[in-house]
Amino acid sequence: MVTGSKGALLVSYEVGLLFFSALFLSLLFTAGSFRIALWIGALDHPNERSSHSIVIPRLGGIGIAMGALLSLLMFYPLEKDLVAYLSGALIMLVLGLLDDRLQLRSLYKFFGQIVAVAAFLWVSGINISSFGDIFGLGELQLGMAAP
Repeated sequence: MVTGSKGALLVSYEVGLLFFSALFLSLLFTAGSFRIALWIGALDHPNERSSHSIVIPRLGGIGIAMGALLSLLMFYPLEKDLVAYLSGALIMLVLGLLDDRLQLRSLYKFFGQIVAVAAFLWVSGINISSFGDIFGLGELQLGMAAP
């Protein structure tokens, strides 16, 4: 069972429509993103770590992300849970674009991922107030660290 916001059941044709629209839009946007990659010089040149022998345009992820994000915006109600997801997803999209163009160090990418998760948690209002009795010594309360 797939549920949307407020527990509303998404029927199979809605899930299929969401999936296939994301697939179709991703295919369209990925083709365009290759042209943009060539234009801005976001290219992956062969080296000892790569598996290809020719220059490959990066930025394919932007087409996939844009197709998924636009499909969600078209078929899912714009409520708090979707806004929270989109806030984290857009930060990850920008991080991926920066990485494709600048080849960021892993530490910067890790920090960006933490920022994306923090944005999602902050917008959604999700808190983990307790880990329960994880060590068998009583309930472990998080207090101010709950968010």
